[in-house]
Amino acid sequence: MTTRVVSGFDRDAWSAFPSTSPLTTADWLSVMITRLPGEVFTAVRDGELGFVGALVTDPDAYEAYNPYALLLRDPPVFGGTDSAARSRALSELRASAATVLPALVLVAPGYLGDPVGPARQAPDVLADCLQDVFAWGTRHTVVSCHVMYTQQTTKAVAAAVAKLGGATYPLTSRWQLPVGWQGWDDYLMQRSGTRRAKIRRELRRCAAEGVSWGRLDVERHFERIVEARCGLLLHYRQQVDEAGERRRLRDLASRFGTRLLCFGASRHGDLLAVVVCVRHGRSLTVVYSGASDAGFATPYAHFVAAYYAVIQSVGPADLDEIDYGIGHGEEKSLRGCRPAPLHGHVVAADSERRRLLGIAARWLSPGTDPVPTQETSTAAEMGTAS
Repeated sequence: MTTRVVSGFDRDAWSAFPSTSPLTTADWLSVMITRLPGEVFTAVRDGELGFVGALVTDPDAYEAYNPYALLLRDPPVFGGTDSAARSRALSELRASAATVLPALVLVAPGYLGDPVGPARQAPDVLADCLQDVFAWGTRHTVVSCHVMYTQQTTKAVAAAVAKLGGATYPLTSRWQLPVGWQGWDDYLMQRSGTRRAKIRRELRRCAAEGVSWGRLDVERHFERIVEARCGLLLHYRQQVDEAGERRRLRDLASRFGTRLLCFGASRHGDLLAVVVCVRHGRSLTVVYSGASDAGFATPYAHFVAAYYAVIQSVGPADLDEIDYGIGHGEEKSLRGCRPAPLHGHVVAADSERRRLLGIAARWLSPGTDPVPTQETSTAAEMGTAS
């Protein structure tokens, strides 16, 4: 069997695979794939397996999809390691952007890198597919290949990457809220007394500020949702493409229809904060958020939109879980979310890069010895991805 790799997103080939997340559906990828920082490609192995990703060449590309930033930049993108010791180790490695870039990055926008297809849990098939993808990448001067943010397939991908002489390391966590409450009061009673009191204080403060919250009609609030999205990006000094955000929201609404849900917090008709969600089966995934300047200035407006408006609108008759994505773990834990670990995987083109990136990967694994053992070095030399 062979792996076919094509430029762009191959919707027809991808649609043959079932998806366990809205972030790996053809509808989502058709709209959002351009968020990846590089030339997009699709890899499909004879109906068994599929990956999407991008060819990343810019050392300053968005850090969460940039293997140079994730593995070699100091301080670490997601923390969770001995930053002082890691900093010393990286300076001694003398690795550069050329150690890892150009790179093939296999991931769907929304921070999910699990492949699709019936062989997604088969290490041998995964290894063969990744080797084919890397061979295709070498024609683009690629020096490393990465699968980022795996959740359900981490063990299988890790075994496949190890077979190719690569390494696996922890990245961050997705935060998921189990839906098991029977109404708002029951949700509150499932929190500890301290957390319950904090949530009630936040709601009282918002009510005192004249804030209301609930589900939003996308069409009616379309322009305000776009404005809030751009406002949040500006606040965090990210690049803003208002026309692109408007096009994406329009396309999401067209493709997902009633499965696209929005929740917001408003005051006197002005939208303060919003979250955009996609329903897939019995799971609801929060795909992005937005906030106006007034929303940032209003205490707890974001929490009301992102959590309380959603929680008050759904229950176990509708959903099993709400997926809140990565980051901001403390605020998500406070509201009942549980972490699911996400991992990255790297395979390099030659023995020296395998050694350097293997060490860098181990520095992202808390409690491990970053010095390669003879066994590890030998395994790297036996890698077949070059």
